[in-house]
Amino acid sequence: MSTKSVLAGMLAILMLISGACREKTQSIEPKTVRRDSSADRQNNRYVECFGTLVIPASEIVIVTPPASGVLKSFNYREGSYVQAGSTVVTIENIEFVKLQQEYLDSKSRCEYFGEELKRQGELTIENASSVKKMQQAQMDYQTSEIKLHSLERQLAILGIKADSIEAGRFLSQIPITAPVSGFIDKIHVHSGGIAQGEKLFVMVRNYHPVIALDIPENYFRDLKTGQIVDYFLPGDSLTPLKASLIHVNKQIDPLNHMIKARAIPASQSGQLIPGMHVRVRIVLNRTSF
Repeated sequence: MSTKSVLAGMLAILMLISGACREKTQSIEPKTVRRDSSADRQNNRYVECFGTLVIPASEIVIVTPPASGVLKSFNYREGSYVQAGSTVVTIENIEFVKLQQEYLDSKSRCEYFGEELKRQGELTIENASSVKKMQQAQMDYQTSEIKLHSLERQLAILGIKADSIEAGRFLSQIPITAPVSGFIDKIHVHSGGIAQGEKLFVMVRNYHPVIALDIPENYFRDLKTGQIVDYFLPGDSLTPLKASLIHVNKQIDPLNHMIKARAIPASQSGQLIPGMHVRVRIVLNRTSF
């Protein structure tokens, strides 16, 4: 074999090694911020990350019972739509009856002390020595009146009307109504269970999710509300859907060095399901669709 042939073979080997190293180097370049050919002309930079569809806290209502008791009936299932004011669940407790009886006793005492105060006032006009008794009667009346108003407030919280008590209709069960119109999202205590102040069920006004994002901290200065967000649903990496940033947290998570942000989709559809993971691309220097 000639010297020229040996040199040519060695040169070819060196070129192959150099190309492989160059290809490997290119394959590990970071891809967080990218530019495509059309974006180059428009100078559009963007960051890619992942997000999760979540229901905004303002759309979630947690319902708790005003008192403990046994759940006698649950009138709706999870996923049901409920109008505000509708009875969702009924709670029973013997203490409700005792509270109503205490209210009637307090009302009678308040009326008695009121009459006694009036009588002592008339006696005081005729006899100055009765002033002390009138003062005692006034204190008794004011104390009983305060207690009566307190019991009235407790009954109102339970949804029990004083008029029904005075008519002799004692209630051992109270209704828990829907505070807003919306969907029953989660039931935490079922019929026959004991409610002791914990949440009974969770309602959602509207299932219009937003995108919760975790963005690397080095893009903090580039982020601002109104920026355009392209997001891709699972199984469809070719069809970008539009959203825009509505919130960027002012703090960086010290554990993962990420910034939490929220984006709102430009349109809602049945394809957007809370809990779904989406791929997100935030255009850093564009604020219109």
